Amino acid sequence: ADEDFWQRNLLECERIYAMKEEAHLRTVRPAVYVVFTILLYWTIRTLIHEWAKARVVVPKIDRDMLETYEGFNMIVRQFSRAMNPQNRTFQHEQAMMHPHQYQQQQRRKRPLRNWLNRYAEQYMRGGNDNDGNDDGNKR
Repeated sequence: ADEDFWQRNLLECERIYAMKEEAHLRTVRPAVYVVFTILLYWTIRTLIHEWAKARVVVPKIDRDMLETYEGFNMIVRQFSRAMNPQNRTFQHEQAMMHPHQYQQQQRRKRPLRNWLNRYAEQYMRGGNDNDGNDDGNKR
């Protein structure tokens, strides 16, 4: 009986179908806009991040100053160990830590030292010498 009705009322059927399509688009269109906005945001954020990474300027460190700092730091560390007997037990506890935990703890304690060590490793690899040539050759 329904098939006969729809065959006789083809215009009504097309109108109902068009209304269903419009309702579906009203439901789906905002979701498409949200996904498009998220993708656009992610793309712009990635481009800005890569652009900022490319513009980072690495300061140059004098090797003699770095060696002086490391020597002075070694003397201060030995003096601190000699003057504080509790420090020895504390260092023993640190030795029992997992190496990753110990490294994280040390990074939090000494940001300047970490900064100098990071750039000292860079100089030991041979890049970014004080002469301004980044030729990658070791001296």
